[in-house]
Amino acid sequence: MMNPAREGFPGCTKMNCTVGANRLARIAALLALPLGVAGCPPARSPTEVKPPVPRQVTSDPAKLQARSQELQAQARRLSEIAHQLPGRSDQQHRQLMAQTFAQLTQLLPLLGGPEQSGSFQRARHVIEASRTQLGQATQLSPDPTIDTGLRAAYRAVAELAQDDYFQQAKLPAAVDHLKAKLDELDSVRGSGHQWVASEVVRLVSGIVTRMADVLSGFVEQAEEPATAPAPSTPKQQSPDSAPAPAAQ
Repeated sequence: MMNPAREGFPGCTKMNCTVGANRLARIAALLALPLGVAGCPPARSPTEVKPPVPRQVTSDPAKLQARSQELQAQARRLSEIAHQLPGRSDQQHRQLMAQTFAQLTQLLPLLGGPEQSGSFQRARHVIEASRTQLGQATQLSPDPTIDTGLRAAYRAVAELAQDDYFQQAKLPAAVDHLKAKLDELDSVRGSGHQWVASEVVRLVSGIVTRMADVLSGFVEQAEEPATAPAPSTPKQQSPDSAPAPAAQ
């Protein structure tokens, strides 16, 4: 995952950054994933070989703004799902949790940027696998699958929260609260488990919303003109306005 302090991102806490010509390009690199990106690539046959497609990074303010708005829209959608939990029945709870994991597979790549660590990618894949399992018809309890997906979500957001890029969001306390609530899943069953899982989702939603707000704020800063005010020049007096000589 990128180290924004090393790369000179705007708003970084390890150096005083100025608005430069490369600001939009750097934010574009973080938001370089296409809109509506899926959590996992489609499966390919072993014999299928395709040349890599170069990532197109744009510094167009309009496109950056569109991606920023998409990120915030995805965060709002996760919040909407979180506030519907735990649902009115076991089946609805299962469906809402599957939607939660589906939404996280959309959000996390946008928050993580194009350079993601191996542990971050593994967490995303576990979340996607949990979503898939919850969508299958089975008589088995969904609790273990939900726990696995939520723990993967915690690992992903905890890793993102350590990134210097999100330091201004002041997330450590929120992440600690999430971890404490997540540990409660081991001691509850049935409807109690559903309520605790719902609280975990709401905490995750709150953290990623704050991250999305940070990125959107940087995009807005980058769109501001970087021109300095022109230096003022002393006003020159015209000959007609010169003071008259003192009388002798």
